[in-house]
Amino acid sequence: MPTFAEAGYRELVATIWFSLSGPARLPADVVERLNAEVRRSLQLADVRERLKPEGIEPGRLDAREFANFVAEEVKRWGPIVRTSGAKND
Repeated sequence: MPTFAEAGYRELVATIWFSLSGPARLPADVVERLNAEVRRSLQLADVRERLKPEGIEPGRLDAREFANFVAEEVKRWGPIVRTSGAKND
């Protein structure tokens, strides 16, 4: 079976990602502290070793960078999701 690139879809790239998210309007100082602590924890050698067998590579985005990443993912995949939902109705 060919890869997407081999099939002519060179720009089709999908990744799986996870996040720790909080409720809307969480105070900025709480967001920043949680983000810093989670990022610090994900850089610990023992944590990285536990994630490695699962193929998980922790990212290094701060809260603002992650919000931008999510917005781009919604913009990228939203039309596909909406289209696929219409086909299943």
